[in-house]
Amino acid sequence: MLYIKSSLLGACLILFFLPFVEIKCNEENLVNASAMELAFARPLKLNTPEMLEQYLGEDSEMSEAMNAINSDKRKPDVLLIVYLVCLLTGISLLFAPRPKLQTGSAVASLLALLTLIGFYFVYKKGWEDNVSGELGAIPMVNLSLHFGWALWLSLLLLIATVAIQVMTYISERKDRQLEVYNPDEFVKDEPQEEI
Repeated sequence: MLYIKSSLLGACLILFFLPFVEIKCNEENLVNASAMELAFARPLKLNTPEMLEQYLGEDSEMSEAMNAINSDKRKPDVLLIVYLVCLLTGISLLFAPRPKLQTGSAVASLLALLTLIGFYFVYKKGWEDNVSGELGAIPMVNLSLHFGWALWLSLLLLIATVAIQVMTYISERKDRQLEVYNPDEFVKDEPQEEI
């Protein structure tokens, strides 16, 4: 079980470096942003053909749209940083020598799951309030936000990890209770009556 749990959390850590968010302009993929880029507010790279890049350079409204997405005002995403810390904590606690510390891995995994769900809703709301509201009035610019496959796969892996850890915890607790209460130890040999 330890191998499965550590593999699932390790996969979530790898997915942190893959596209979590996609921004499309007129159905053309404009930006792919990994959780790492969003967490630490790294500059987002254009993922567009040369023709669209030339169009961005010539059209001031499109340049304004791109600057709004990739501005220096972007701040590190606290939820994704907390998510990363929870993942690393969950992985390290799996290999703790004491079993009580290993249950901390389940708590860290659950916190990682909750922060990732929180990131989804907060980022979506922020997009609707800020970027799409500001740029909705610009003609010929139809920016849309899509969440990448890495985010959805991370959510599924975390749900599976939490479920496995909860089932493991419950079965280990039952085993410990059976070890503590052994009815065979309390049965005394009583002399049998002769008939």
